[in-house]
Amino acid sequence: MRYFIATYTNKPNGSYDEAVKVEKNLKNKDLATASVIMDFKERKVLKLRLEDGTVGDKNWDRVWLYYHQHYKTMIEDLGRLNGYEIEIEEVNSKSTHDIA
Repeated sequence: MRYFIATYTNKPNGSYDEAVKVEKNLKNKDLATASVIMDFKERKVLKLRLEDGTVGDKNWDRVWLYYHQHYKTMIEDLGRLNGYEIEIEEVNSKSTHDIA
């Protein structure tokens, strides 16, 4: 697995649904509909679209940290599968601000 993909769908009541998955390859549908696409092999944020449709800051460390807080096991497993280990001291010393 190489890609972490998050898709946010707005609901009529103002809240949103979040769906996350990991994929070996990107599909055209993912490129068109995903809100966030992270490439763990290249350590790049390929797509980061905020709720209002604007493009967010694609800083790898910042986006990685945000999703690590919510999907720790998934994010760490993706890192290991793509050839790097997570240093816990490094994670604990980083800021925990939102990705926007």
